[in-house]
Parts: sequence; structure tokens; C-alpha cells
Amino acid sequence: MRREGLRAPPYRSIALFESVRKRLCATSVYSARPRLVRFWENSTAETPSSQRLRREKPFFDSLFSGLGLGGRRIQGPARSGTRLMAIATSDLLPPSSFPHLCATLRHLSSQMAKHGKLQTLAEYLLARSVLEALGVLPVSLAVGAGRILGFIAYASARNLRRTGKRNLELAFPEKSEFERDQILRSCFANLGCQLGVFSKFSIAPASSLLELIDLEGLEHLETARAQGRGVILFTGHLGAWELTSLVLSLRNHPLSFLVRRIDNPRVEQLVDARRTRFGNQTLDKLSAARSMVRILRSGEVLGLLLDLNTLPDEAIFVDFFGIPASTGFMVAKLALRTEAPIIPIFAPWEKKRKKFVVRVEAPVSIECTGNEDEDVRQLTAKLSLIVENQIRSYPDQWLWIHKRWKTRPPGEPSVYQ
Repeated sequence: MRREGLRAPPYRSIALFESVRKRLCATSVYSARPRLVRFWENSTAETPSSQRLRREKPFFDSLFSGLGLGGRRIQGPARSGTRLMAIATSDLLPPSSFPHLCATLRHLSSQMAKHGKLQTLAEYLLARSVLEALGVLPVSLAVGAGRILGFIAYASARNLRRTGKRNLELAFPEKSEFERDQILRSCFANLGCQLGVFSKFSIAPASSLLELIDLEGLEHLETARAQGRGVILFTGHLGAWELTSLVLSLRNHPLSFLVRRIDNPRVEQLVDARRTRFGNQTLDKLSAARSMVRILRSGEVLGLLLDLNTLPDEAIFVDFFGIPASTGFMVAKLALRTEAPIIPIFAPWEKKRKKFVVRVEAPVSIECTGNEDEDVRQLTAKLSLIVENQIRSYPDQWLWIHKRWKTRPPGEPSVYQ
């Protein structure tokens, strides 16, 4: 039904559509509607923006229905919901434009969905072809081919190169531009090497897979598990971090670990089958809070990563290479509340051995003062320093292409401008 007086002028219609189309096309695959519903349920502040959102909730229901966002995994992430809300609450976009925007997007949703299916299939076929092609090669050739793919990615991924160069300037200002460039090249090559080894985890027998990776320090995990409590394994995106869980499951120590689901659901299924082949369990980081507590209280092993930029409501700022970085506090808070030991585990590439070496280290000492906030801060800073020290030992094997310092303390400008 047409609502009188709420039609947007043509010039605004074109601008609206182009803006939203670009935003949606640049996003990935998540469930957008649940986060919007939580926003409305949890919002208590009575501001003009929140009042407008509540009034226009039927519009958003209609909009997401037209785009296929009705609680399913679709083209357009939770972030797109946030972005659409930002558009809706902008002073440049009054409520009069909302129904027109809804109708425009609904009219084109079928075409967008068709494009999404084709893109999903193409990405899946490419990923499967690469993994299967590397999987049939001998290990040395698979690792070499993966390294070549890494160099190709370095040459073609301009934006990632720019991010990596900026990160290295922040972390290693004392190094020359040539040294930093060599580290960045090796970063891409290391990702390719990990891909070569990972390709073997689809059909190869366990006995042959154990020959690909050396494992050291397993006694630390066995001793911690013997105490009957849950154990937290934490690592960073260093070396072959994917192999830390795989090799432990091969040695009869399966674990559950948090992952960010890959945007393409078919590629996610392809990768998840390899991750969980020997008994591991993956947990979607968007809905894993209760599962993590249950796992630790059941005496099982939980794997977490600590070295990625994190949203402000899930993080605190601690130094990382001397620069405040938004760091997830979940590892520290879980350990303090469940009394689970924290064990670092890393998997760097050792050039002399020509292997990835998975090292399980001794548990981290935890100090409790009774002030939980301060204890969480101190423990998170300690864990972050452990990751930093590992990166300094293997600077060419960390994920420099990630915007680690993207979130800044209030008032600070972006370091990536």
C-alpha cells in the first residue's frame, strides 16, 4: 500500500539505491536480521534515532524480507544491518525515503540473489580445485606450489600490501623499507605454505599426516588435562595456526575452537570438513558464549585466538608492539571465572627442518587480586605480549595484512588513513 507524502524524489532514489547497492555488494555472508532484532530488544535510550527506528521497524522487516534476510544465511552480513540502520538514522535520509528504498531493493533482490549464487559456486569450485590439486602433489611440491601462489597473491593484492606495509611501519619503525618489504613478501609466501600442508588433511591417513608436522611440549597439555578442569589453548595468526588444532586431534586431543565463518557457505563447509575430520569442533564466534563456558566446565579443551582487531564492546586496549590495540578479553575472563589454565600454542615454520613445528608451552601464570577488571586487563596484556614475542621471533610469519590497529581509543585518528 502506498503511503501518501512519503515518496522520495527521483534524484534521491538513484542516490539511495547506488549507495546501498555498493554497501551490500562489498559485504559478506551472515545473518543480519537477528542482530537488528537484538538491537531493538536491547535498546533503552530514548533518542530521536532510536524512536525513528522503532517507528520504522515494520519497514525494516519488509526490507529484509524482500532481500531474503529473514533469519537465513544470505548475501549481506550483520554489518549490513548496522550500515542500513546508519543510513536510516542519518539526517541526510529522512523517513520519507524508507518505503521507496524498500521497494527499490525488493524489485532487484532476485537479480542480486542470482548473482550471489553464481559467485558462491565459482568461489567454491576455485577453492576446491586448488585444494585438490595441491592435495595430490608430494608434500614438498605442494608446499612449493603454495609458496608460488602466495607470491602471486602478493603481486595482485594491492590493498592487502598497503595494509601490510603500514602495519610493519608501526611495528618495526627501526627496520628499513627493504627489510619490511621482505617480511611482507614472506608473509604471503607463508600463507601459501600453510595452504599446501592444509590440502593434505582431506583424505591422507593420520599416520602420514603426523609425519608432516613436528609436535613439541604435548606433556604440558596432558598434565593440565589430568587435573580434571577445562583447558584454554590460545594462539595467534602465526605460522600455520590452522594446524595447531589438527595435529592435536591426530594425537587424541580433539578440541573446540572459535572461528569466524567464511563468507561463502560452500567454501566454509569445504574447510570445516578438514578442520573437524579427526574430532575437532568449530564454534561460530557470533553465538558461542554459553558453549565456551560449558566446554570448560566439562573438562574439555577450548582453542581461542587473541591477535585480531576486536570491536570495542568485546575488547580492551592493551599495548601491541608499543601501540594500544583493541584486544579481546574473552581468554582472560574465561580463565579467571572458570579457573581453567591457559596454555600457549604456536606453529612456526622451521627452515632447517623444512616443517611446521607445533609447540605447546607451559601454562601462563595467572594472578588474582580480587579486582576482576584489573585482573582481566593485566592478564590480557600478558597474553598479548606472549604473541608479540612470538612474532618478533618469526616476523615473516604473522598475518600482517590484517588491520590490527583499526579500532582506536576514543578521540584518536585512524592509523590507516
